[in-house]
Amino acid sequence: MEVMEAGFGCAMDVLLETSRAKHHTELTVYWAHVVGIFALMKGPEVAKYVAMGATVKPRQEMERRFPGLYLSVEEVLQLMTEGDRRDRIEPLKRARIYALSYSWHSAEHPDPTGSTAKTVMKGLEEKGRLDSRSFVRAGREEGERLFSKERGGKRGKREGEEDEEFWMEKDFQRTSNNTLPKNTESFPVYFQDFTSLHQWLPVKGRTPEEDALFKQGLGLLSCNYGNTSEKVYFLRCTDVPAELEGVTNKTPYHKRGWTNFESRVAAVKDKSYTIHLAPLIGALELIPLTPPALERLMEEKRPEERSDDNREGFVVRFTNGKEDRPLVANLYRAFVLDTQVRGQKTILMIGGDAGGVLCVDGGAA
Repeated sequence: MEVMEAGFGCAMDVLLETSRAKHHTELTVYWAHVVGIFALMKGPEVAKYVAMGATVKPRQEMERRFPGLYLSVEEVLQLMTEGDRRDRIEPLKRARIYALSYSWHSAEHPDPTGSTAKTVMKGLEEKGRLDSRSFVRAGREEGERLFSKERGGKRGKREGEEDEEFWMEKDFQRTSNNTLPKNTESFPVYFQDFTSLHQWLPVKGRTPEEDALFKQGLGLLSCNYGNTSEKVYFLRCTDVPAELEGVTNKTPYHKRGWTNFESRVAAVKDKSYTIHLAPLIGALELIPLTPPALERLMEEKRPEERSDDNREGFVVRFTNGKEDRPLVANLYRAFVLDTQVRGQKTILMIGGDAGGVLCVDGGAA
């Protein structure tokens, strides 16, 4: 066994570079937030935001205008260190991370009608871990109260306002570096790609730094969806309301490339840590495939699948065409190699919060 001294931050950086270990702990997801790769949101604040009639914005805009929706570094460090991680009697007294898998309803915006956000928040309140539901309910009730009091329950842009969400900005400013409750047992933490990863913005695009973080985030997506920790839930929303105006991508959940990737990665999890919202329509097999099998699925074509927006007849479709097919296949291959082949090294962190001993045992990480 190789033993080396490592501070807390150094140990976390090493964790992100491991293969198997990073898929078995929520610390990976939290540390990705600390270093700016992910931006994790507070479930109660998201419920409040949605109840106020708002639609989600790209991460960069959300962080700028509504910073209170997001966890601060101090709050994440609290969630990482709170509770005794070695408690064998009651090991579950910690926050819960809910990683959302869903269908983008248009190429320009994943949820232009707000239907996904409403379905997900309602689902968390009804199907989330029992202790998480009260947090979400409290956020929703506060949002409904403010929406009724300040806007009469009607969504709209008033004179002098930038958009329909302008009036809400004052309610989501960060007033303190830590506003978490003293007891964060089952506190819901929320991950959604559009609001948690740096997006390509109209005109501005992404800065070089944002682009680098975005690419790192893609490489760590499986640590959200395929994380075997009991603190990380896979939240699957299959709803595609094709009848609503603004929903231009009507492809069912089970015929989409990214949702196939997310669901098959999540298939390694204990089923009790997967939450289904809306019916699971179609023949999506909730089992992992070998990388070659997934690659063949991504390239499969059938005459009956041809349409104006799918002229080649791909069975599995991507909003932006062929570009994502090799990307998703490579991400899935890396996940399988990391968890089933390379994952032969065990990492134990022993010591206090400020530093400790990093013990590495086994083959290549």
